Amino acid sequence: MDHGGRTVDVARELTVHPNTDLNRMGRLEDLPGTDLNDPQGRLEVQLALLIDAIGQVTHPYERGSRRVS
Repeated sequence: MDHGGRTVDVARELTVHPNTDLNRMGRLEDLPGTDLNDPQGRLEVQLALLIDAIGQVTHPYERGSRRVS
């Protein structure tokens, strides 16, 4: 999402083949109500990913905690 849909840049950062990135983005777009060509659609996906990441973080002193880096 940080690369504005530039497949080559995304693939380079994730160290995957550009087609892998295209396939993953296609799977995201297959979700109902998801339009990655629309700025609001991209924002909604970014917010959903952020909320999911925040939900995975627990207090560092709790038993079984996971830290997201």
